[in-house]
Amino acid sequence: MQKGLIYSAAILAIGSIFAKFLGVFLKVLLINIVGDYEIGLYQLPYPIYTTILTFSMTGFSLAVAKLISIYHTEKDYKNAEFAFHLSLILITILSFIFTLKMIEIFKWPQEALLPYLALVPALFVVSVQSAYRGYFNGIKKMYITSISQIIESIGRVGFGLGLCITFLPRGIPLSIAGALLGASLVLWPR
Repeated sequence: MQKGLIYSAAILAIGSIFAKFLGVFLKVLLINIVGDYEIGLYQLPYPIYTTILTFSMTGFSLAVAKLISIYHTEKDYKNAEFAFHLSLILITILSFIFTLKMIEIFKWPQEALLPYLALVPALFVVSVQSAYRGYFNGIKKMYITSISQIIESIGRVGFGLGLCITFLPRGIPLSIAGALLGASLVLWPR
């Protein structure tokens, strides 16, 4: 039991560290592409995004993991599947509501509107991811979470930089929105 816990924690830590490293790498490259001042447009929507994300899924992944783990321990796979699907439906509804409210509530300066709107799909997708993350953690397949974090980070850098460079001739706000949208495109259940 102790060995499995340490192994699972190590796998999650490695994936998380790699993902954070690539996130820093992406920001450094973006600064070199769009400039120091303009990178503020990239950072501007994140405080509100993370706050709403926290409200929409705080503890959700952990609760799903606990339920799935209990049902799997008891070999009650039917209820484990039901709990997963119910949690997926609930988090989808909650994240959809929070996403709509995010669009309605905040008034953004014109140059920040596109980067802000580019994060809206990410809010929805990341919330749904928490149900999947809870499921895989509940069945003790931590490596799936770790591998998907690494793939997601590589995709975020690739798509984000690609869209940023593609939209750069059309202006900095659209270029930054492309970089943020690139992050949304590669989010997938982990």
